[in-house]
Amino acid sequence: MRLSGLHKLRDLGRLFVKRPVSDGYMVEHIEMFSPAIPDGITPQNQDGEVMGFECVSIDDLFSAMRDGRFTFEAR
Repeated sequence: MRLSGLHKLRDLGRLFVKRPVSDGYMVEHIEMFSPAIPDGITPQNQDGEVMGFECVSIDDLFSAMRDGRFTFEAR
């Protein structure tokens, strides 16, 4: 699915990350969006950077972030 197929797409801005990592130094620009996913559509990983997609409650999301189940950038 392309961005044009999403509904209520909101641009949440850009996050700029600079930090040391185990094999050097990472500099990354992360574009953030909040879409409404149409019924019957399952997001698909396109570049190997995403392990999967699932719908969770806000409480479960915050718990997972606190427990370190997301990368630094995904938090």
